[in-house]
This record gives sequence, structure tokens and C-alpha cells, in this order.
Amino acid sequence: ALLVEAGLSDEAKQTIKIMMLNMRSAMVPKQVSADHKSSKFNRYSTYYEHLAVDNQIIFYESMSGDKIADNPLALFESALHDSRLKEFTHVWSLGSMENAPKEYLAMKNVIFVKRSSDIYLRYLATAKYLICNSKLPGYFIRKPDQLYLNTWHGTAYKRLGTDTSEAIVGENNTARNFLQATHIITPNEHMTNVQQDAYHIRHLYSGTIAKTGYPRIDMTLAMTKSDKGQLMRDLDLDENKKTVLYAPTWRSGNKFDTVRLQVDLAALAGLGVNVVFMGHHITQRQLKGVAGLDEVVFTGPLINSNRILAVADVLLTDYSSIFYDFLVTNKPIVHYLYDIKKYKKKRGLYFKEKTLPGEVVYTSDELIDAVRRTLRKDYRLSARYTKAKEQF
Repeated sequence: ALLVEAGLSDEAKQTIKIMMLNMRSAMVPKQVSADHKSSKFNRYSTYYEHLAVDNQIIFYESMSGDKIADNPLALFESALHDSRLKEFTHVWSLGSMENAPKEYLAMKNVIFVKRSSDIYLRYLATAKYLICNSKLPGYFIRKPDQLYLNTWHGTAYKRLGTDTSEAIVGENNTARNFLQATHIITPNEHMTNVQQDAYHIRHLYSGTIAKTGYPRIDMTLAMTKSDKGQLMRDLDLDENKKTVLYAPTWRSGNKFDTVRLQVDLAALAGLGVNVVFMGHHITQRQLKGVAGLDEVVFTGPLINSNRILAVADVLLTDYSSIFYDFLVTNKPIVHYLYDIKKYKKKRGLYFKEKTLPGEVVYTSDELIDAVRRTLRKDYRLSARYTKAKEQF
């Protein structure tokens, strides 16, 4: 009441409220205060209860703050240059501040916050708009006047949620996030059904599900010749050579077969092409320090996967959803399924190999033969490729 009578601006009132909350926690007994400060849930609930929503803040998170990427990045770049949103502040959640792109650091309307930090909790509780491609923390509760868009992060080839062959830790929070969202977008009918059924939200979800396609696809299609040349220089790729992109998914609970990887990458490099390895963000960490891969380019967290797709001449992958994104390029795909029996048993797949849009191989020799074949000028895409484009 005193703040209202003082005639202060909304921003000033918010600042004073935060100061008062911090003072209140300092006045309680020492042990209670320590417990309070150590609990993200307690701190978040305090901000949730006492701080107002700011209608000009957009909060973004991609893969639990792993990096700035995917659909949230595409939406951020669009919003950042939209004249209707010039007064808005854009807040990014990051697990490591080293992954903040330098081009945005100097912008006054772009803020980077460390995930789970105090300032992160404040923005989570006060941003009017929240955009996430995975799941926000388990303690997150959307306020009635917040709008939460969940974009998810791919078309599922490997099974998701309760469709999997074994229970996956964290699926309950995924379902909970979908139910918290006011809006969900999907890329195709397959994912519209999977997201509702694999997480049991059909008939429970009361928000809006829109089959819009993925914003991140625009980042592939919008790459100009100049953009492609600059990216190849950034990656130190030879512009006179074809580029093979190897982008496998991660193996839940298992380390990547690094011995096989070394052999395969060395053989690919022997084809006289640029070889780029872009592992899943978890797999990439597992491969750190592997010797003998000097001729292979490993992408870092600041390199955008959809922009790399624009410069790749051939995509080599396995169970990753990246091949669905690559369909828009009309370039060849090789599906390297050397552990498919094991993967099917452990995780499960939605589609049979014979329906995949590219070359399907199971051994290292078949892999090299297939890549060599797809690099030929007379190579023609299969009818399955065209069908997959129409379906997905």
C-alpha cells in the first residue's frame, strides 16, 4: 500500500519488493535462512508469490540451458528484429555463461542468466512469455497471466515417453511441462499424436496445439551463399570439397562406441571430403579428448546445427531427428544403424528401416560405399525421400 501511495514506477516497485524479500530472509533465524536460500523451490515460490509479471519480458530456454539453439533461437532472432517488440527484454537461460554468443553480449535488451541462479528464478516467475524446447524445472508453475510456448525439439524416430521399451527418468516432468504450457507447436501430424499420447496429455491438455512446422527450419532455408561461405570459413572447411556431416544421436545410459567412431571418421576423411562431426550435446562431451581425429571438424556449442545443414552435401546419422530437418535441402541422407537390434530393444523406434528416406547401412564398409555413392553427380533421391518430405 505504501508503494502505491508513493507514486513510484512499476520498475521501482519491483526493485523495492526484491530488496524487501532479501531483507526478510536475512532477519529469520540463521538455520532457517540457510535452508531457505539453499532451496530453489523456496526461493522460486517466494518470487512467484510476491513479484508481478512483466509484460515486456520474453524468457528462452533450450535443452535445459545447454546452449542457445533450436526453435527458441529461431523465435528469439525473429522477435529481436521485430519492430513491434523493440521495447521488449529477452532473457536467455544458460548452464554455462561461456555459451553466450558474443554478438548478443553488448545488447542492452538481451540478458543471459545462469540456470537455477537467483536471477534465473526471478525471471522464471516474472516473464510474461516463456519459450522452451524441452522442459522447465520441476518446481516451475505457470502463473495465470504468463504465456508458455513449448516447441519441443524434433520429429520422433526413436520412441518417446511411455512409448519407450523401458521407463525413462524425467518423463513425468515432461508431461507436466506440456500441461503447464498455454501453447504447443508441432512439425507434423505424427508429432501432434506422439506428444499427446506418449505423455498421456490427450483429453487433459487445455491449451492450444498448433501444427505449424518448426521455426528452426527457417534457419536452414534462409542461408545465403554468403552465409554458407562464412560458415565454412568459420569451421575451417575447404570450399572446393564436398562436406559430409555426421550427426548421431546419444545413447541413453551408454557411452558412444569411440573405437568404431575413430575408424569410421578416418575412413570418411579418406574420401577426400570435409568431415564434420556434430554429436548430440551429451555425446559431444563423452568424446572430448579422443585421440586420432585431427582431420575431423568437431562443432562447438556456439555453432547452430540447422545452419550447418545448409552447407552439408550429405548427412550421415542414425536415430536422430535431424534427418527430418535435412529433407528440406533435397540432399542425400545415409542412415548408419550398426546397433539397431540393441537400440530397438532398449529404446524402440516408430518406423521400420525400409521406410527411411535415405540409404540404410549396418557396417563400416557399407557406410563408406553409401557415402561414396551419394557423392556422385548422377545420384538420385529415392521415392521414399519424397514421401517422407510430404509426411513430415
